[in-house]
Amino acid sequence: MRNPILFLAILLFSCSRTTPGTPSLNRLANADSPYLRQHATNPVDWYSWGEEALQKAKDQGKLMIVSIGYSACHWCHVMEEESFSDSAVAALMNEHFVSIKVDREQRPDLDQIYLDAAILTTGRGGWPLNAITTADGSPILAGTYFPKDSWMELLNNVVNLKTDNPDQVEAIARQIRSGIANMARSPFLPQAPAPDMAVPEDAARSILDRLDPRWGGFQGHPKFPMPGVHRFLLATSSLTGEEVYQTEVVRFLDQLAKGGIYDHVGGGFARYSTDSIWHVPHFEKMLYDNAQLMSLYSEAYRQTGDQAYRRIVAETAGFLQRDLTSEEGGLYSSLDADSEGEEGTYYVWSEKEFLKTLGMTGNAFKDYFHVAPQGNWEEDRNVLFVLESPAVIALRHGYTEAEFERMIPVAKKLLMEKRAKRELPFRDEKILTGWNALMISGYAEAYRSFGEDSLLMAAKQIASFLLQNMKRKDGGLFRSYFEGEAAVPAFAEDYGMLVEALVDLYQVTFEESYLVEAKAFMEYAIAHFSETDGLYFYFTEGDDPSLIARTLKTDDNVTPSANASLARGLFLIGTYFGESAYIDRASEMLRNLQQQVRAYGSSYAHWARLSLWLAEPPFEVAIVGEDWKQKATGWWRRYDPNVLLLGGSSEGSLPLLARKLIPQTTMIYVCQNKVCQLPVEDNERAFSILSHSLSAKESRSVGIVK
Repeated sequence: MRNPILFLAILLFSCSRTTPGTPSLNRLANADSPYLRQHATNPVDWYSWGEEALQKAKDQGKLMIVSIGYSACHWCHVMEEESFSDSAVAALMNEHFVSIKVDREQRPDLDQIYLDAAILTTGRGGWPLNAITTADGSPILAGTYFPKDSWMELLNNVVNLKTDNPDQVEAIARQIRSGIANMARSPFLPQAPAPDMAVPEDAARSILDRLDPRWGGFQGHPKFPMPGVHRFLLATSSLTGEEVYQTEVVRFLDQLAKGGIYDHVGGGFARYSTDSIWHVPHFEKMLYDNAQLMSLYSEAYRQTGDQAYRRIVAETAGFLQRDLTSEEGGLYSSLDADSEGEEGTYYVWSEKEFLKTLGMTGNAFKDYFHVAPQGNWEEDRNVLFVLESPAVIALRHGYTEAEFERMIPVAKKLLMEKRAKRELPFRDEKILTGWNALMISGYAEAYRSFGEDSLLMAAKQIASFLLQNMKRKDGGLFRSYFEGEAAVPAFAEDYGMLVEALVDLYQVTFEESYLVEAKAFMEYAIAHFSETDGLYFYFTEGDDPSLIARTLKTDDNVTPSANASLARGLFLIGTYFGESAYIDRASEMLRNLQQQVRAYGSSYAHWARLSLWLAEPPFEVAIVGEDWKQKATGWWRRYDPNVLLLGGSSEGSLPLLARKLIPQTTMIYVCQNKVCQLPVEDNERAFSILSHSLSAKESRSVGIVK
């Protein structure tokens, strides 16, 4: 056949659970991933990814099944129950394939390879992700969820293809492998100009075109929060004066906080909404979403002063401390969508239970949280969400607005006490370096906004955990920690996120050790992840012979891409340590990507935030002297996305602080591009210097335009 992938499409789309006996444990019972352990009672002869499985496939001449998911994935559980727990399905898989289970959160490198294969062959990806591969791991097909009958039909078709036409199998594998390799090529635009303000401005406008003018966020459904996009819009609004960007951020944050995607009882956000109005979530709660949303709500509070954002941050922090914080100080990965065998059971309410729990105030809160007798989601199941303001509800039910506002936390407490008696969804107690780094940044931003010591202590506690448990003897990092053991070499995104997080933590502590650690991790990433030409970064460290490709991605998703995060890390470390080569590399990385950033801002938001720094170099504000913390507090409470803070009671070793300590006083220096204005002793004068510098720059810009 001339087109192997066309043949594959025909194969893919041409295509009652048995009662199990007493389950016996397979080899996944001792895996270092909670998700893999969830499959330990399957009759499938599962392997973890590794030499044992790959060698068996080679020795026995078998194809492999690589099945990828994560513990909070609802449809992963459905496919397990329908197919992987079925003895007939297991017999087919065990006879003809070597079957491998992969936790995508622990091994995002494998996930990306087979996700690319799914996109190449079907045009879409997702989880569960199921790939059929040759013995060397080269995919011949990849798809997402398959019902039991379709899965068995597909496997039988593949078995017949391998028997009747093995050359066709190899041809498909070669073509897909080549396509994956092509997807890993980095961009190169030798004639691209240096980034200027047109880059972030065009990126912001490209985002506006896709936003929902009624409910906020992006149009359509399912609807993902995408906090990185809105952090960029908020920064752009602040730096350009374009209020429309801030308006969209506020719309998004307000609607998100009212919707069912937010846990009104226990705090924290679900991963996404299944509809376009944020009403019904896919109920899993992921650490990375809540970490980034904490950063965004904290920044928006500093910009707007909206007290509702303070409440959201406090309730989210309460959820994180209660449900995801380990005794050792790291944060667990997620809470499942399912409990008691059904999706959302932990979070939803029947009208009867809701009214009984709240007693005399039940009718008012039934109205406030949109609880319906027949259920507002499924039959007799209500997802709490808010459509009207407390003032409207108060008037309707005979309360003053102030009275009803005071009643809300009481009602939530009663609902929480009732809900605590339910079965908590499964918690994935795997601790991941990159996601915990995002949480350091989240707590640091919250501390900047609200000044609560518990928030700073939480950020420092996570940093201490990572530096003590995830740092390898060779200076590198581990990715995953579970049951007292660190495992899996970290990926480029872990380094980038941790570098950024440690800089964020430095800015609220002025403890230079955090910057020293950040610089060391940046240097390690440069040495071990760089492309041959030294510009972009591969996702994996060195060459792993078990992987068919060394992937390189530049576009952001819900979390920043490894390259975007490392580029920002280069800029930050270059600025604090006076390493101009680092800043030059970050600029060159963005220069080659600026066409994509300008046209597709929603997929390059972290890059777009970097472009703001490169177009308009940030101010370095140095606060040096014994009273540094009192003066720094005034800067922490401001929203200044183009200001980097540094200082302390001594000069330390940073070049930017050299010769800035004046005995018996605390001075504030406003600097830019290594040039400082005369120091001042009080914040108001320093703020005035900053404002004057910004105004002068805007005047120069206007003059140039004229």
